[in-house]
Amino acid sequence: MAGRETALKVILLGNGRVGKTSIVQRYITGHFDSRQPSTIQAACVQKSLLVNGKKVALTIWDTAGQERFHSMAAVYYRQTDGALLVFDLTDADSLTRVKQWVRELHKMVGDDVILTICGNKADLVGQRQVSRKQGEAYASSAGAVYFETSAMTDQGITEAFLSTTQRVVAAKALQGDDAAEEDDDFGLTVNWDEEVEPEQGGKCKC
Repeated sequence: MAGRETALKVILLGNGRVGKTSIVQRYITGHFDSRQPSTIQAACVQKSLLVNGKKVALTIWDTAGQERFHSMAAVYYRQTDGALLVFDLTDADSLTRVKQWVRELHKMVGDDVILTICGNKADLVGQRQVSRKQGEAYASSAGAVYFETSAMTDQGITEAFLSTTQRVVAAKALQGDDAAEEDDDFGLTVNWDEEVEPEQGGKCKC
C-alpha cells in the first residue's frame, strides 16, 4: 500500500450562478475570473493532497446548477464520497435549493456521504440575505460543516475542501475501506477547461 494514492470523489452542488465553478477554479489554480461562464453539463479536475499522512487523489466534479441540466445530475453522484453544497449569501432562495439538493443526494448516495455547506460571496457584505447563524443552523441540522467562502478573496476555499477531504479520509479509516485506490475510473487528471460528458451507460470519462 505504500506510495499508493487513495482516490476520493467530491462533487459541488447548488443553483446556477452561486459560484461553484469559481470556487473550484480558485482552489485548483489560485485565480478568480469574474467573467466565468456558467458550467454546461459538468467538468472535473484533480488535486493531489496529503491528508493525515495519507496520499489522496481528490477528484472534484463541478456540476451544472441550471434546472434544465437537473435530470443529468444523478449521473455524477456515482461513487461520491463527499459534497460541497454551495449557496449564494446574497440570495436566500439559493439556500432553500441547497436543502433540496441535500435530500436528493441522500436519496441517491446514502446517508454516509460527507457534507459541507458553503455560503459563497461572503465578500458582498452589504448585499447578504443569509446570516452566519442561519447558515450554521441549517448545516448543523443536515449533519454538515459550514463555511462562508469567497472565490474573489479566497476566504474559506482551501479550508472547505480540506475539511471535507479530512472527514472523508477519517470515515473511510473507521470503515476499514481501502477500496478507493488510484486505478478507480474517476481518478484521472482532466484539464481545467475541458468539459466532461458521460459516456453511454453513465460511465464518466473522469
